[in-house]
Amino acid sequence: MTFSLRIVSQTYAQPWFLLACMSFWLQFFLQKAGIHIPWIHAWWDDLICLPVVMHLITGIFRAFHPQGKTFVLDRTMIVMTFIWISIVFEFLLPMYSEQYVSDPIDILCYATGGWIYFRYLNNPLSV
Repeated sequence: MTFSLRIVSQTYAQPWFLLACMSFWLQFFLQKAGIHIPWIHAWWDDLICLPVVMHLITGIFRAFHPQGKTFVLDRTMIVMTFIWISIVFEFLLPMYSEQYVSDPIDILCYATGGWIYFRYLNNPLSV
């Protein structure tokens, strides 16, 4: 098994992924600066969470997997990621920390983000 840093960098250099990451950071810095936009604070991060997380996972898989650039996540991997993220952030963490609040709309945002990733973003790199 070999590792390909070139494939990882190509995977993470996709414009939509960079834009999503920048929006995470922008939202974070706006909050720290005291600028609070309620719907963005409540749901934007949840909406783009799965596309970002799954793209990070895809880059790691592509670096090691024999399919390399053509590797894409299958439906089961995406659904399992959605279930895992939902359980951790909407059930477990709120049970053990007052910092986290369970919100059913967050689960809908995770599901929508997973669907967007599967439908539009889970594509092989150009060979």
